[in-house]
Amino acid sequence: MKKALTHIHLLLEREDFNFIANEIVRYYKSKIPSGVKVRTTKYKDDTLKGDYDVDRKIIKIRTDYKKVSDFVISVLHEIKHAIDHKQLGTNDYKADYEWEMNYQIGKGKHQYNDNKFEIEAERWAQKEYRKFWKNKF
Repeated sequence: MKKALTHIHLLLEREDFNFIANEIVRYYKSKIPSGVKVRTTKYKDDTLKGDYDVDRKIIKIRTDYKKVSDFVISVLHEIKHAIDHKQLGTNDYKADYEWEMNYQIGKGKHQYNDNKFEIEAERWAQKEYRKFWKNKF
């Protein structure tokens, strides 16, 4: 019985994550490509908080976060990638992102942590969270 209740609780929590993430995405719908969807997923790597699939226009988010702020900032971070995608177009965004990854690797730096797209997305997400979302949840 305990296992069944835990499973039900996790399903409800996942639905809550989806609902809140979709509401945040809806707020930015004029700035992102049309048809962007949100999906929850489990990552084997605990450091991954989310991902934006450019080709399918899907924001993937984890199913567990230690703090609500981490969750909201992760969704906002991926929304920033979607905003960049809309501004640059699919092919240019993918090419520019790939070029930046290779550039950082060539400099002996980290392809993700030193990537200007990732740094900008995190900075934008933090600022947007403080400005608008911090007191909403």
